[in-house]
Amino acid sequence: MPLNGEMAFVSVDPKKASKVDFMKPLLDFIGREFGEEPEGFSDALNGLMEMRDSCIIKLPEKHESGLRAVMKYYGTLQCLLRRFPLKTSEDWDGESVEPINIKFSWEDTAGGGGLFGSKQINLTDVNFETICVLYNIGAVHSQIGALANTSSDSGLKNASINFQSAASVFNAVAQQVHKYYTDAPSGDLDPNYLSALSFLMLAQSQEMFWKKCVIERKSNGLVAKLAKQTSAFYNDSYRNMTLAGNLDKQWVKICQAKGAYYEADAHYRMALDERDEDNIGEQISHLKAALSKLADATKAASSTNFNISNLEQQVSSLLKTAEKDNSLIYMKPIPRQDSLAPLEQAATVSAEKPLPDYTSEEYIGADPFSNVVPVSVSQGVLRYKQQRAQHIQAIISDISACTAQSIEKMVALGLPGSLQASQNPDTVPEGLLQQGQDIRNNGGPGALREVVDSLPDRSQACKDLIADIRASLEKEQSEDEELRSKYGDKWAREASSVLNKQMKAEVEKLSSAVYRAAESDQTVEQRFRDLEPAINFLVQDESEIRSALPTGSGEHSSSEAASDLMEILTKMDELRLRRDGMEEKYDALMKSDDISGILVEKMSTTDESSLFASQMQLYTNLDTESKDLIAETNDLVSRMENANERFVGARSGSSDRELMLNDLNSKYEAWKILSRDLQEGGKFYSQVAGLLEKQQAKCNDFCLARDFEKKEHLGSITRSIATSSSETYQSPSQQYQSPQQQQYQPYQPPHQQQYQQQQYRPPQQYQPPQQYPYGQQQQNPYHQQSYTPQGGYQFQSHFPPPPQQQQGPYSQGQGQGQGQGQNYGHFPPRY
Repeated sequence: MPLNGEMAFVSVDPKKASKVDFMKPLLDFIGREFGEEPEGFSDALNGLMEMRDSCIIKLPEKHESGLRAVMKYYGTLQCLLRRFPLKTSEDWDGESVEPINIKFSWEDTAGGGGLFGSKQINLTDVNFETICVLYNIGAVHSQIGALANTSSDSGLKNASINFQSAASVFNAVAQQVHKYYTDAPSGDLDPNYLSALSFLMLAQSQEMFWKKCVIERKSNGLVAKLAKQTSAFYNDSYRNMTLAGNLDKQWVKICQAKGAYYEADAHYRMALDERDEDNIGEQISHLKAALSKLADATKAASSTNFNISNLEQQVSSLLKTAEKDNSLIYMKPIPRQDSLAPLEQAATVSAEKPLPDYTSEEYIGADPFSNVVPVSVSQGVLRYKQQRAQHIQAIISDISACTAQSIEKMVALGLPGSLQASQNPDTVPEGLLQQGQDIRNNGGPGALREVVDSLPDRSQACKDLIADIRASLEKEQSEDEELRSKYGDKWAREASSVLNKQMKAEVEKLSSAVYRAAESDQTVEQRFRDLEPAINFLVQDESEIRSALPTGSGEHSSSEAASDLMEILTKMDELRLRRDGMEEKYDALMKSDDISGILVEKMSTTDESSLFASQMQLYTNLDTESKDLIAETNDLVSRMENANERFVGARSGSSDRELMLNDLNSKYEAWKILSRDLQEGGKFYSQVAGLLEKQQAKCNDFCLARDFEKKEHLGSITRSIATSSSETYQSPSQQYQSPQQQQYQPYQPPHQQQYQQQQYRPPQQYQPPQQYPYGQQQQNPYHQQSYTPQGGYQFQSHFPPPPQQQQGPYSQGQGQGQGQGQNYGHFPPRY
């Protein structure tokens, strides 16, 4: 293990491996199981083998580029394993697909090889390969950290990040060895060895924080805690080294020396603290403890380049001065070292940091094996995703319904307006100010107006694409029909009306969705116009809002009922945030939920529904959490009703201020729902535009191919006519009828025919007025452009029943992803 620099950092050498042939075994498997080689597979496999040769066979550079190369190979290998069942250490059960046998050979860097070099370990086990590659990722992290320039702040940060990453990787390697093996396959994969590596890397990362605080002259107490924790990490590493028993002796010495050195530094820093507090006895005791530990460090650091003398000189000098002052001036007793308070420690790093997703585009770019999935598996994955989406959507809909019911109940009870008016009769409630700030943070009314104004343009862009596709298909079909009429039976190629039927059906389906969405856009725009005055009011300055709010009755409630109600509303706020976060939790779990590998391995021998049910168990904990949240919310709503009943009984009645605050709260909730619906609409148009662009490219390719085929067919017919006898020849002019002679009816697109018969109606799933807590026909209390509460505030309360499996205005049907239910965002009132 190399030692780098005056701080004697340890870096780990990467493991070396022998070449591997992935090509033949995988092609044999494809021929046996898939029937034909997927497009681009050989090129992708060659790329994988070249990648391995460049960063595994040839050791990676001690640089970020070398690290990225090993990460890319590891991630690409994981992508391959998702699609092919490579042999592991587990015995084949004889029922699932027979695994692919590939032998991997790696050296044991810790096992020793005598006169003939390192010991080689050969295993037909792909887990061995992935573990060794992951080990090398940790090794390169350690090399980059050890070579960092620690004289600069950026260098300290770079070293600390890489050492901590190395610790996390070696910890993950140890976990995988525990998972797959009873006995470690090689000495450098022994759990004690890996734990020693992980603690050592943590110690070196913590050491960077210690040095940074020393340079920045942080408090002695803080530096002492960091030094003590650094010592603890080195001591943990040393203990694991002694258990492993197969480590470099110089490495062991460094860990033992640094463990003692940093404990000495912690005592030295505490001595400085005691000096500042004039506790000279404790100061001397800490300095003597520091000298004792430095003696241990000096002994252990022999034959290494770790510098101990500077700290030793500082401690000796300070101790000499302190002892002289105590004997001449203070004459205080010197406490025994074992009577000193234990040194505190503070960890700034951890090996529990999760590893990144090396299969993501950030690390490997596009997945080179994305096409390597059997059709049956692809269809199975699609069915699973649909089933999963339906399950999760049902849960999210239940959560949304629960949120809608709780808000409906609050509006019916006049909350939180009555409590705000009672507790803030002359000031602007804090909850109202937070609502205004939330609106400003999201761009204010202007941002929403821009999105609303952009909807017609986005809709028209989709309509233009649809028109272009229809025109191209109609032109090609019209030419085909004209030539078929002209040449009769000689025009023997398949009719365009048959070939383009599926394309037309797909375009009409998208067209229907776009025109329904356009109608929804009008509803959304009306909702925005209804809300805009209230949103403009909420984003005003506090002084403007205060002057516009009706003055309270002067009654200020501080009763126990008011306090109970406020506590319940605060708890409602907390539950609201937790409910709103459930969808993100499901989304995060879905990103790592890949059933394709399981289907490849077991689909031929296990019932699909059983595989789906087993995979869906991933979501059991989240399902339970969601149900518990709903039950807890319903219980709290009941408590809120009882508390509000006591609160209302202690009051003299409602006021214009209370009614206005309730209405503003209702409009704020409606703004959040509208924002979500507009976001959903933006996603809809982006998705549809993408699909239409693909259809347009497909249509252009089709028309180009048909035009080439038409020219070839015309040439064939012309040559055939030229060689026929004049008696049987009939001129094209005799066969052909001009458009004036034919009863030609111009093409009328299906969607135009439908428009003539009936007006477009929105999809059944869409019910615009029931998506937000106020009625379309409700009188707008803000009138047209300004909020004018004078002359008696007239409040009309309306809140619809919660949706049952209700979907947003841009939904195309069930099973189309997430975010289709109610989502009211963050619960506003905090009192």
